[in-house]
Amino acid sequence: MTGEPAGGFSVSIKGTGLALEREVTADVAMALIAIIMGGKPTYGMGQPNPAEAPSAPDDPYAKSSRRLSLREFLNETRATRNTEKIVAIAEFLNVQEQKTTFNGEDIKARFKSAAEPTPANFPRDFALVLKNGWVAEDPDATGSYYVTKTGRSALDGHFGNASRGGGSTSARGYSGRIESSSDKASLEAHGRTPGSQRRRNGGSKTTNWRIVEALLDEPGRASLKDFYRDKRPRNQNEQVAVLAFKLKELTARPGFDGHEIHTAFQIVNAKTPRNLVGVFGNMTGSGLGKVMDKKFIANFKAEDIVKHDLPPKDDKNDRD
Repeated sequence: MTGEPAGGFSVSIKGTGLALEREVTADVAMALIAIIMGGKPTYGMGQPNPAEAPSAPDDPYAKSSRRLSLREFLNETRATRNTEKIVAIAEFLNVQEQKTTFNGEDIKARFKSAAEPTPANFPRDFALVLKNGWVAEDPDATGSYYVTKTGRSALDGHFGNASRGGGSTSARGYSGRIESSSDKASLEAHGRTPGSQRRRNGGSKTTNWRIVEALLDEPGRASLKDFYRDKRPRNQNEQVAVLAFKLKELTARPGFDGHEIHTAFQIVNAKTPRNLVGVFGNMTGSGLGKVMDKKFIANFKAEDIVKHDLPPKDDKNDRD
């Protein structure tokens, strides 16, 4: 450039509490101009060559040449309930659009783009997401929220939902793994004895559960069957939550071991999950309960789901 000082260019930055003036090279000056004008610095102008730039970690959900749609993201995270969709949309905004905080309107506006109906009672659903600890309000910005570690753990565990047809999962990211603390707690449940555990299909674990005949009397069994049928749970987390909720009401006990939950599944003529202990772990990691003294205890968050989210409002049976 003509008229360039011998040392390069003079750059001055002034603002509240700041007054800076420096002599910089042409490369740095051009890079600063590009940034100020809203563009990116040109390679060779204060920037490393692409071949020399460090490669970013392989993140299948990060913004890349393969842009992931919100519909794909909901499928891959297996979000089925409105509360699950809310936190999944929030995380999508974070990883795909670098929007680290959001408000309720940001979320509501995205349901349509994913071909999803907007929740009829969005404030209630959003309040449940807050109670679950999946999102939290930014202390520095009232009305703005962010996805918490607990929320990401729930996404990592696919909310305990079984794989849906056509949905894909990746080798990392939201792969269905259980957080180590939750996994440890779930594996300590039920006092497994040597030989009671066997492996199938490449290592997935299952346990030989037994029937607890004295769990409920005949009226109690009938009441449990009616309650389960009316609630119509859609996934394993909901199944266990419904059974634990009603068993607590019928027995006046807070927690139940794996044999008792298995017995409840048999009473309502439903299939016990192959990895029931893993379901307990997912629910623990999602903030829906805990394992104590080898018994699973569903907490108020799980009870809220049973009371308010079930039966599903958009269930086909409701439209017939």
